[in-house]
Order: sequence, then C-alpha cells, then structure tokens
Amino acid sequence: MRTSKKIVCLILIILLLSSGCSEKTSSKANTKTEQEILALANNEKPKEYLITKKIFPIYSFSSDDIWNYGLSNGTTVEEVNRVCEIECLRHVGEYYYAIFRPLNGGWLYLLFSYKAEEQKYTVVDSWYFKKPVYKADFEKLKLKKSTLLDVRRINPFAYEALGTSGINPFSCDYTDDGYCVLVEYDTRDTEELTPKDYYICNLTIGPLTENTVPYNLLPMDKPKEELAVGVIIILALLLPVMIGGVLSLIYRRKSGKRAKADQQ
Repeated sequence: MRTSKKIVCLILIILLLSSGCSEKTSSKANTKTEQEILALANNEKPKEYLITKKIFPIYSFSSDDIWNYGLSNGTTVEEVNRVCEIECLRHVGEYYYAIFRPLNGGWLYLLFSYKAEEQKYTVVDSWYFKKPVYKADFEKLKLKKSTLLDVRRINPFAYEALGTSGINPFSCDYTDDGYCVLVEYDTRDTEELTPKDYYICNLTIGPLTENTVPYNLLPMDKPKEELAVGVIIILALLLPVMIGGVLSLIYRRKSGKRAKADQQ
C-alpha cells in the first residue's frame, strides 16, 4: 500500500512539474508580429524607464558571438524579439533601433532597416558599448607593429571578424567623438594564432555613416560611462537637499539677526 501511494505521489509531482514547465515556456514564447513590435516605438521615454529586464551577459563581441546570440545581421525584428524581448525601440527616419541591457553592464544596440527582398525589417548593424573610446586612442596604433592585442587594450568589446573566409581578419569600432575605426590584420605563419599574431596591415578612420548605430542615436540614448551617469543621478538627488539646507541656513541667520536687533 505504501509503495502504491509513493508511486501515485511521484506521478503527481511529475505532472505538476511538467505542466509548470510548459506554462513557463509558453509565457516566455514571444510571438508578436513585426507590426505589433514596431508599434511599440517610443522616442520620448528614457531607456532606463522602458527597460525592465536584462539580457544575457556579453563578454566579447565577435561575429561568432553575435551568431550564437541569434542577433547577427539579417536577423528580423520578430526573430530578435524571440531571443530578447524588445522593450525599448526607437524610430529615426527610415531606421528603427532597439536597446538592451546586458547582465554585466553596458548597452547593446541593434539597428534595423527595411529589406525589400524579405519585406521585413532586419538587423544591419550592432554595437555593444561598455566604455567610451576616442579617435586619438586608435591613432597611436602603428602599422606592422601593433597587433590585435593592442586594439583589445583600447576596447575589448569591439566587433571582430577573425575567421571569415575570403577576407582579411578585421575589427570595427565606433568612437565617442563620432568616428568609425576599421582595423585590418595580417597573420603570422603559425599553427595556433593568438592576439599577438594578428598584426595591423591597414587602419581606416572615418566619419560615421547613416547605416551605423551611433549615427542614428537620439541624444538621450547616447551612452555615457557608468560612473558618470551614477554621479549625475546622485547629484540630481542631492541637489534639492543641498538647496534646502542653504535656504534653511540663510533663514536661521536672518532670524538670529532679527532676534539680536529686538533684544537691543
């Protein structure tokens, strides 16, 4: 009898767990159409207000990483939304862009453009911002001497395509002062390549073009250093208190002067 009861209980537990998993899966499945997603575009509210969920952490940003994330160029708005729910979407001219907040900080931006062949909006550019870099940082690099390791020291989160057949390995980055930096590499003749074995053969620095993420960002979406943003928020919170304290001090001094005058 005890054995039969245990079996019944075990079956009930399995049924409950399986039903719970199916509900969880169905709740996570995001089947919004492109039209429904694009209708969510909001150019007024700040990203910090719209984004309530964080996505997976990003530790590097190569072509392989983006492919594994399911966010490579050519991915449709609907496909992106199934991987990472789009909570913050902007509409600028002929483009849309989505912003995500990874678990390990920074901001991930995806730019969408209309693809006539598929009659859908697809990813045409992506950018993971972790820290600001500047044109002057890259101008210090030297052809034939500097390597991929030196580039990663400037920004370890730049987009990299090191294993694409038919083209030279390259990395691409956007600077905080409005430039696109394209670095091409040759490789040393060795079996196992390390970052030191990719040496710079060409360095191109030019202005941002309209099909890049930073070119289309609204002023309020342009990324800032985490520390700077935190300081601004703290100052904004403390400012009313500081003003109140100053006004209170002025009032007390005036009251003290009046009391002395009355005594005299």
